[in-house]
Amino acid sequence: MRILSLSQYIALAILWCAVLLFSSSYAWGQADSASMYKLQISKDLPFEKVLQEQEPAFFSANRKLDSLKHIAINVSIITKERLKQAGVTNVPEALQLLPEFVLKIKGNGLYNVEYRGAKSTYHSTLEGSGQENLLLLLNAVPFNDALSGEVWWEAVPVSIEDIEMIEVIHSPQGTWYGYGGALGVVNIITKKSTRTAGIQLKANLQAGQFQSHAYHGSLNIGINDHIAVRVGANYQARERFQDAYFINSASRYISSDSLLFFQPEAFQTHLYTDLSLQSSGFFISSTYQWNDSIRLNADIGNQSTQAQSLFLVAEEIPFTTRESQNRWFNVHFSSPAWRVHLFHQSGDKDYAKGYAGLQYQTAKSGARLEYHKVLGRYGFLFGTEGIKDQYSPNTTLLGIPLFEEVTPSVEWSQLLLSLYLQQTATFLKNRLYLESGQRVYQKLQELEYPLGYHLALKWFFASGTSLQLSASQTVQSSQQLFENEWKFNATKIASYELGIQKQLTNKGMLKSTVFNQHQLENIPDRQFQSDMPEWGGTLEGWYQINRWTVRGHATRFFGNGFSDDRQVYTSYPDWIASISGNFSTLFNRVNLNTGIFYYSKHTEERGNTAYHIPVQWAVNIKCSYRIWNQHLLYINVRNLMNQQDVVVPFADQNHRLIMLGMNIVL
Repeated sequence: MRILSLSQYIALAILWCAVLLFSSSYAWGQADSASMYKLQISKDLPFEKVLQEQEPAFFSANRKLDSLKHIAINVSIITKERLKQAGVTNVPEALQLLPEFVLKIKGNGLYNVEYRGAKSTYHSTLEGSGQENLLLLLNAVPFNDALSGEVWWEAVPVSIEDIEMIEVIHSPQGTWYGYGGALGVVNIITKKSTRTAGIQLKANLQAGQFQSHAYHGSLNIGINDHIAVRVGANYQARERFQDAYFINSASRYISSDSLLFFQPEAFQTHLYTDLSLQSSGFFISSTYQWNDSIRLNADIGNQSTQAQSLFLVAEEIPFTTRESQNRWFNVHFSSPAWRVHLFHQSGDKDYAKGYAGLQYQTAKSGARLEYHKVLGRYGFLFGTEGIKDQYSPNTTLLGIPLFEEVTPSVEWSQLLLSLYLQQTATFLKNRLYLESGQRVYQKLQELEYPLGYHLALKWFFASGTSLQLSASQTVQSSQQLFENEWKFNATKIASYELGIQKQLTNKGMLKSTVFNQHQLENIPDRQFQSDMPEWGGTLEGWYQINRWTVRGHATRFFGNGFSDDRQVYTSYPDWIASISGNFSTLFNRVNLNTGIFYYSKHTEERGNTAYHIPVQWAVNIKCSYRIWNQHLLYINVRNLMNQQDVVVPFADQNHRLIMLGMNIVL
């Protein structure tokens, strides 16, 4: 394990001291604990009783709402109210609001998402293909690519308008949610139908520069006190920020007017297309509430997307379009003791339109059964899960032949069976929370009986002050997608965290976390190993002052870098920071939200070439005016400073984007 230098120890110590200065009181007071830890959930969320009481809540492994103060691991939550105020247009932009995430723009509405400085150093034929480190869940259903582990963020089959909350677990949690998620888990919770009798119609319409459009409508039908249905539909389209293409031989951008068409047979990759992103879909959710403790939810949806992409094999002009269609449904039954979850996804993936052999039909099916029992201060969860993934090449579509370096893979399938346990306990009059979990797989590719685990502790050692400790390990693997033979790489990643949190009355919070993460094993080829910092520290907090709510966070990473003649570079930003403010006035009719984001200079590697990425600043702003009831007019500006640096090799320049929109509620 890498030893920190004196200066790095000092930097981490400063983060801790900043928090400890607020923790001078060590006597446990008699204040009501329910009012002491009102952290992140807005009081006006009509979601569950626990939320109406302003207690932060989290969908734990029990698949039910749990008070966040009872969760021992490090969890962050973004509520629907904050998503609305910040003006985010997709899931990556939402994750940028949280610490330890780096968001890099590739095109209009397209992003690379990096977490805790980790990304794959292996780049296959397709940009983004390779091991990813985040497990993406939609209502606890996994949506990562089964082969590579990557996430097609533009194809996440839900609109921001359909999201109730986003949860992020800041450590490996294969024990709770299954295979993958080497460094963390993102769980998207969708809005559920409300059982209020009657019909409610909502619409969010916005349009702006670069032929950018986003439309969403939802209809909630409350049939009676037991049954309700919610229907949502969305469409968005965006053109590219620029009409220029990176030419490998020239190592620069050239106007498309000066180019000869490189491969005229591949009409679907026409160089003169302006498409950056196009997506459409629908989402239906129904709820049957037998009583306060027994519920049946069923979701069904469909999403189709096209997006600009990279195709790097022997290409002079490394651009193409990738396309996907995803059909899915899931059923969730919950009672006080039992949880049953069934889900299925099917669809088509075209990794590069116009090229033969890159089209696949995919399917994912899964079932989960859990039993939960509480015995006094102890809680136990027993669960079993089975997930089957299938990939079948679609040879019926026409296209130009592939190069010899890229051969389409044969049909592939995988069945993962697992058993998992979770144990919880409370001591010291509910001031000490202990939690542990284990999951074992019957077989995971070439690994027999791989084991994931986590241990966590939360101790409220003083009034409004808590200490968190955790240790986690999970298994991650990926396949090289386009080869005659499957190339398997297995990785075990472990993470250790130490955090302290101080509640500043009921108007603010300050939190500091120090973490260590490292790769335990990588088989069989070192070129696949994940490049990530070994140490990091995060300081975050928020405070409410009259009509202002101010939030901020800063993260410092420590790890191996490389140097040139002038200075040292790392393949991830050493510093990540943001500050945001939300201001309401005129009887809450006017709302102004501003976010400022900073990433330090670093590098991006493509093959044997390192591209130096300069310091990045991004300023986003949204201003809305409530005309009447919930009817709003707003202006949404992304990249207000119009910083046009290219922050992903071969990608578009970043430009300011101005959107005008309105919300209608009937």
